[in-house]
Amino acid sequence: MHDVVIVGAGPGGAAAGYYLAKQGLDVLLLDKADFPRDKTCGDGLTPRALTILEDMGLLSELLPLGSRLNRVEIASATGQTVEAPFPGKNGRPGYTLVVPRLTLDDTLRSHAIAHGAQFQSQVRVNEVAANGKEVLISGKRPGGEFSARAKAAIVATGAGVPLLQQMGLLKKMPSVALAARAYFEEVQGLTDTMQLSFAGVPLPGYGWVFPLPHGAANIGAGIFPWGWAGRWMSRNTRQAFDSFIQTPRLQELLAGARRVGPVKGYPLRMDFLTAPTYAERTLLVGEAPGWSIPSPARA
Repeated sequence: MHDVVIVGAGPGGAAAGYYLAKQGLDVLLLDKADFPRDKTCGDGLTPRALTILEDMGLLSELLPLGSRLNRVEIASATGQTVEAPFPGKNGRPGYTLVVPRLTLDDTLRSHAIAHGAQFQSQVRVNEVAANGKEVLISGKRPGGEFSARAKAAIVATGAGVPLLQQMGLLKKMPSVALAARAYFEEVQGLTDTMQLSFAGVPLPGYGWVFPLPHGAANIGAGIFPWGWAGRWMSRNTRQAFDSFIQTPRLQELLAGARRVGPVKGYPLRMDFLTAPTYAERTLLVGEAPGWSIPSPARA
């Protein structure tokens, strides 16, 4: 029997695996994918996240692999802009870091393994059930069934809801934001500034330009189709993305640029005020309990 089985080896699951294994616990980290693997995301790491990465001893390793952004520019729907530095406060760094998830996630997973966590890929967990004394984790893997027993479990499955529904934690579908992003190379005029814009995107959504090394950028748009806005807002994220990159500011940045790979869409769980965070002998971490931050500029 393991001390802890963690379902999901993304940032939340891998970080939990690192801290638990470092304390000498028997940790099994599971993921449905082989690593390294990409994950559709904005790729931005807030100062809060950087504080954790520094505590894990990874910040110095990730800094040369990403783009350090010291300022944020916010543009209104009419094109007016305001710019400010990221405040270094409460022991947090005064900057953000943009690191592609292909790099970030594998770095975190490898770090957890280096500190004693065990890892199995291609395991698709479909049941987590506690019986009072232990947790039974069941699923599929290539060639057959998978099962494990643990004193406790951590579910870090991101925006996916099937496992949470099986566990009885979600009685109805949660509210999600929807986003689409693409990578571009040879982008003009990039600086050390994160750009957020309400222009060209259905409000209260926004678009972003997150610079990456060597003239590349993660560019995308997100919408929030719930509440009053959900009554009329289209859920077509590709339409929002296309509208955003047609704005004058984006046309200027993208003059001569080329898109690398497809435009990819993804949901973001942000129902953190109402989402369950635990079950018997089981804890939810990361996006699974709806802990995504609506604004990537939040420090």
